[in-house]
Amino acid sequence: MKKKLFASFAGTGLALLAIFVTLSGCSSTAVAAGWAGGTVSGDSVYTVSSQGQLVAMTTSGTQQWASAVEGTAASGGFLSCSAGSTLVAVYGTPAVAGDYIYVAGYNGKIYSYSISKQAENSNATLDTDDSKPIVGGVTAGGGKVFVGSSNGNLYALDGKTLAVAWRFATGGKIWCTPAVDNGTVFAGSFDKKVYAVDAATGKEKWAFDAKGAVVSTPVVADGVVYITSFDRRIYAVDEATGSLKWQFPASGTNGSFPREWFFATPVISNGVLYAPCMDGKVYAVNIKDGTSAGLFDVGDAVSSSPVVVAGKVIVATQEAKVYSLDAAAGTKTLLLDFRLSDKQGSATVNSQLSAQGDTVFIHTLLEDKMYAMDAATGAAKSLSLGAITGTPTSIVATTVVVTSVVPTTITVTK
Repeated sequence: MKKKLFASFAGTGLALLAIFVTLSGCSSTAVAAGWAGGTVSGDSVYTVSSQGQLVAMTTSGTQQWASAVEGTAASGGFLSCSAGSTLVAVYGTPAVAGDYIYVAGYNGKIYSYSISKQAENSNATLDTDDSKPIVGGVTAGGGKVFVGSSNGNLYALDGKTLAVAWRFATGGKIWCTPAVDNGTVFAGSFDKKVYAVDAATGKEKWAFDAKGAVVSTPVVADGVVYITSFDRRIYAVDEATGSLKWQFPASGTNGSFPREWFFATPVISNGVLYAPCMDGKVYAVNIKDGTSAGLFDVGDAVSSSPVVVAGKVIVATQEAKVYSLDAAAGTKTLLLDFRLSDKQGSATVNSQLSAQGDTVFIHTLLEDKMYAMDAATGAAKSLSLGAITGTPTSIVATTVVVTSVVPTTITVTK
């Protein structure tokens, strides 16, 4: 058993390391690198390119404005294996609240931008030691901004000034984007715990031991907090008390035990939790009791958080294949293979997906494009982020050639 667990640990470790090496600026040219997803607000989508540009575009694919996310700390990304750029790598998806966009930089800074002024409003350094970077994103609400750092602290900042309102110390790095619900902030840590912290005071309400590091954002719904962990389990805990309601797989069972870690944040649709895993499968679990609702093999690791559109779960693999999943119907549909539409075959997806209506927004890396994809047909248009500078320019959307949509029936466990 020990050998099997070690092999699983090593395999996933290499997979994650491959992501970091690929996107961390390890090349002859020092540039910022990151995998920020897109945030939809109104008729606009906000993201940060792999080269460190905050980009605002319409949902129809026209650039509105752009601004470089600049910093004084030299940082090429996770491994910093080359000379750093003044542009900052951003891995977390931007957050929008009112007139402000909030961005967390790998250099340990939080930036706020005014949408109306189309320019930076302010910035703040969380820690004077820039070797303690921010990997996750920020969550904004109630006049505050919440973010975790690799220094192990969870922070609440004033939404206007970015002054620190409180800090809460955990026992390990925080890579996840915090979740906020009903006056409570939820965040996982490398110390194998998920914390519930009072959003107003920063005081701990409870801590749940997940037996493994937690880097995905906890999902809160109807009084229950759903947690995925590096110990290859899914937990449901009571939102008020932190007590365990169920875990998947259940104790003493090994039949559907995930082979690798959970990195992406799961989603809920029609009473089923869909949890993408680094083992190339998406585990569908009934939220009532934690029993299996199905197992989808998507053929490659998933580190990108999916979205729900019209009751279907849209998920993208690291190899840039996009699927529509439906546990109730027992179907898995391939919507789009970006590598077949890209002559270089270099597209990868690690960014969180976002959606508005029937349109899903996908940031593909290496080629650095934002795609707007129809969730029903897989038809997509792209916006090249790599060519964008700080000055707004006209962008021509190009149509992606979509391969055939292939519905596949899977066996659903009742």
